Amino acid sequence: MSKSVRCTVENRQRVQRAARALRETVPTVLVETTPPVRSEHDAWTLDAVLRDTDGVPPEVLRELALADLTLQPTPSQAGHQHLVATALKDLATGLCLSMLCTNIWLVVGFGIWRLLVDGLLFGTHDRETPHPVGSQKN
Repeated sequence: MSKSVRCTVENRQRVQRAARALRETVPTVLVETTPPVRSEHDAWTLDAVLRDTDGVPPEVLRELALADLTLQPTPSQAGHQHLVATALKDLATGLCLSMLCTNIWLVVGFGIWRLLVDGLLFGTHDRETPHPVGSQKN
């Protein structure tokens, strides 16, 4: 499976997971998912209308964050809150993950190097223990 197909599948799954969570979490009028070819955002899109609310409730923001979706600005309409969230992070996620892995390897590599240097410098000979002031060394 190519990387672009895998990202598309992962994005679809993230959007569908968030849609299920919204249906279970808050009162909704409508929750639907839209593939990139039909979305004006050119990405997997979650489109929802929340019932009896002004603004986006914290539990909805939490579900969108857990699914790693980006909330798009939309106006509320007559007691209902319309929200659109997209899975736009294909490139950014790939870059962030590769940078994170590189950073982890650098830290681990430095730690191993430091252990080797400390072991070589200080492990092969005895350190002189400081004595209290005025006492004699035997």
